[in-house]
Amino acid sequence: IDPLKFLTDIASLFELEIQYRVGVVGSHIVGRYVDMVKKRGRDAGKEVELGKDLRGIRRIENSQNICTALVGFVKGEGDELITIEGINNGIPYIVDHDAFQRWHEQGQHKFGFYSPETEDQDMSPQRLLTLMQIEMRKRANASVSYEVEAEAIGRVFGLSHELVDEGDTIRIK
Repeated sequence: IDPLKFLTDIASLFELEIQYRVGVVGSHIVGRYVDMVKKRGRDAGKEVELGKDLRGIRRIENSQNICTALVGFVKGEGDELITIEGINNGIPYIVDHDAFQRWHEQGQHKFGFYSPETEDQDMSPQRLLTLMQIEMRKRANASVSYEVEAEAIGRVFGLSHELVDEGDTIRIK
């Protein structure tokens, strides 16, 4: 099971909400934290619908961290660098051909670098390749978020079932 799935399973089991935070001192990250807090709001089955209370929706695509080729390395014992060259026909990177078709810049790959955060001084090239393939799947697609503007019509007489509070889960239709 991957760590994110593990966290979401725990949050779901105990009906908690996940909040991520990072401790920063100057320009250095000094800690990464996952807090699980009591859920705010409720799932009342509220649907925000176009033509009723949905005013606008904006799709935001972030393709800033996209890469079509990924170079991977991890520090071994001493100053030795472990790469996948020995198991990848002398090539120190992997390529996603579908991502290349979508995101190339003038026929050139967009390279990214990857070094897994691990204390394992004895990582095998095969394990590094597996981690690189997982990371490549994450970096081959843009992240998409949506910004929605909706009217709060729950305070209108006779529409109290439409009331939405902070933290409530709603559906967009």
